[in-house]
Amino acid sequence: MSQAKPKILITGATGYIGGTVLETLLTSPDPSLRDLPISVAVRSTAHNPHFTSRGVTVHHLSSLDDTTTLRTIASQHDIVLHLASGFHPTAAQALIHGLADRKTASAADVTFIHLTGCSNIGDRPLSLGLVDSRVHSDRDDVLSLLREREKVWSYAQRRTDIVVTETGAEKGVRTYIVMLPLIFGFGTGVAKLNRMLYGLAAADVKRGVAGYIGDGQGTWGVIDVRDAAELFACLVGKVVRGTYPDSGEKGWFFGCVAEMRYEEWAAKNGEAGLRAGALKRREPKSVSLEEQAADSGWPVEMAEALATNARIRSERWEELGWEPKRGRAGWDESWTEMMIEVYKDCM
Repeated sequence: MSQAKPKILITGATGYIGGTVLETLLTSPDPSLRDLPISVAVRSTAHNPHFTSRGVTVHHLSSLDDTTTLRTIASQHDIVLHLASGFHPTAAQALIHGLADRKTASAADVTFIHLTGCSNIGDRPLSLGLVDSRVHSDRDDVLSLLREREKVWSYAQRRTDIVVTETGAEKGVRTYIVMLPLIFGFGTGVAKLNRMLYGLAAADVKRGVAGYIGDGQGTWGVIDVRDAAELFACLVGKVVRGTYPDSGEKGWFFGCVAEMRYEEWAAKNGEAGLRAGALKRREPKSVSLEEQAADSGWPVEMAEALATNARIRSERWEELGWEPKRGRAGWDESWTEMMIEVYKDCM
């Protein structure tokens, strides 16, 4: 009798990243990913036809605070891809507890794969005087870095990463964390555009000009959403085949193909906003942290991310066989076209 294929659960499947990861898994040429039983956990029934038409099972929950339901759903699966918001530590913990329940009940081999962002390792040059222009590798002791950052200032998404690693170790659940930088490109799932960019675009539209904070030299990595989705697919393929990369405290994979300074980003936004008819001029301008927060409607803590360094380097990608196809050239080619659509939506 052939071994049953592992059951996969995806959260955040109606989102920009989660939807693209789901589509990538469903269409992957990798034989080990073919015909896997995939489920999604979503809040709304609006997209049920989209999922069921692709052979995907749909589970519903009221919110990420519904930890009882999350734990129950996770207990019915072998692999969980948590691609919803990383700002809910208790949601991630509940999913890991659910996998542990499955392992206890059936001796199943269970794995938790978590999406996070590079703002977790970013500095805080304005509010705290903390400047860190180093490029951090996924071969580094990432957990220790996060713990040190957390001592300086607390950040929910970072706390979730720590909770994931510690809870996985406590419960005997294999964990991986994929850290992504700024994501560009058109999604292939339900959501086609990165919703994070809408607050930034709305602020630019309000001012009539693209903005950056301070001198604009804060540096982040970038990655196309389709390359990011392929990274997840390669990792899932490894898990399904039972060829597990190092996990837990060493289970970090950074997805980064190039870097950009915020001044560069704002210049591209100025071009896109002008072409969309949303901005008055192409040239961006420097704005204060307080002005950016007020114009975007973001908390000051979130707006300060636009003035930070959060530099990451992918070094473990060869372990997965991941080959990103859209590097710096991809950003140069597609960022403007993507932002034109975002600006149009914000007018």
